[in-house]
Amino acid sequence: MPERDDDPAPEAPPGASADRPADAALAALRQALARKPDWPPPDAGADDRHLRTLSEAWRLLPEEPEKDIDLGTGWRRRLRDVAWRLLRPILDRQQQFNLLLVRHLGDNIKAANESRAGLVAALDSHLGALAAFQSQLVHHLGLSADTLRATAEDLRALERADRDRFRDLNGNVEALQQTTDGLSQSVALATASTHALKREVERLRRPPPSPADSPDASPRPVAAGTDLDACRYMCFEDAFRGSREEIAARQRDYLPYFEGASDVLDVGCGRGEFLALLRGAGVTARGVDTNADAVERCREQGLEAARSDALAYLRPLADESLGGLFSAQVVEHLEADYLMQVLGEANRVLRPGARIVLETINPASWTAFFSAFVRDVTHRHPLHPDTLSYLLRASGFVDVTIDYRAPVPDAAKLQRATVDPALAATPDGAALCRLAETLNQHADRLNRLIFAEQDYAAIARRP
Repeated sequence: MPERDDDPAPEAPPGASADRPADAALAALRQALARKPDWPPPDAGADDRHLRTLSEAWRLLPEEPEKDIDLGTGWRRRLRDVAWRLLRPILDRQQQFNLLLVRHLGDNIKAANESRAGLVAALDSHLGALAAFQSQLVHHLGLSADTLRATAEDLRALERADRDRFRDLNGNVEALQQTTDGLSQSVALATASTHALKREVERLRRPPPSPADSPDASPRPVAAGTDLDACRYMCFEDAFRGSREEIAARQRDYLPYFEGASDVLDVGCGRGEFLALLRGAGVTARGVDTNADAVERCREQGLEAARSDALAYLRPLADESLGGLFSAQVVEHLEADYLMQVLGEANRVLRPGARIVLETINPASWTAFFSAFVRDVTHRHPLHPDTLSYLLRASGFVDVTIDYRAPVPDAAKLQRATVDPALAATPDGAALCRLAETLNQHADRLNRLIFAEQDYAAIARRP
């Protein structure tokens, strides 16, 4: 049943907000409905007041003029007869014109009145149908809005249910991921332990080599511990330091410091990422590491590596025999007096102009210190960039620079507050702007302390 034009707008359903855009648009649409106009009272139609008079006055001649007009006798008759014969055609034509004109006016007045009545009826019917259509449309839109509102509420309920299910599922996935990661680490540790045990068994089966046949004939003491301990630590580095691809991508930036060099030594070569990069760049290099499993991994890639600690490896080398020295994530494992001796030996064995690059954790970054540094039980001393720079200069190196690396993503840092500058025009807004600026200054200061770059490289040159 269509709504009448004068029907009140239906009330909003419970829970609907009058200021919602959809409800406001529907209310505006109801107000804009085109209503059928109130026509003025009918008038008399076309003006036919003089038509009756014209209908009676159109005749100029009597119906039988010969009987009605006395022509007289004699010469008067003859004169009147001549005049009548001359005037009769003119009067007949005029009378015929008058008749046609009166009929034409009557027909036009009648047609105009009929046309007007038909037009008013058609227009009234059309506007009535249009008003009914618009009323039905608004009614349908109101029903549709109610349906959409109910559908939106159902969708919100489904979204809440899905969010709860997703939260539970995400918790299950995280738990499963933790279990999987733990299982992967256990499998990797078991595999590495198996390889270490296999190498130990093969070593015990072989007769001890003579000093002349040993590839590491020079006395190079290594850190205490078994191959099994070495493989456990390598599994620890695999789990927390990053994949070979990630480490190689980070260390590729160090290649320009050794461009054109030869006989580069990688102290603490680990899995051999930088040795492989140097080989790819055409730079001859070798590595040294106290971890037997790390040395074995390097040799499996065809890289030259020896098992020894840094100081024991450097001392037998001839003066100015190395074209560069690289060490990543090693110096934080060394005691202070041992590190000083290593730097002194490095200055002796490097050729003039050769570079030394020492990468380590940045303890000035709280994020790095309280995660990467304290996680590794083999770390000894955090080295502040100023400290390592001083030790290099004290050991005879020059042109010492610090290259900060591994920045914390901006999304993980404290975010600065944003305030509309237009607020500063009001007293309350100005106070809010000052508060926001103070908060931003504190956020910047904390970001510099907590979220500074996590690593740095101390780079120097042998004079």
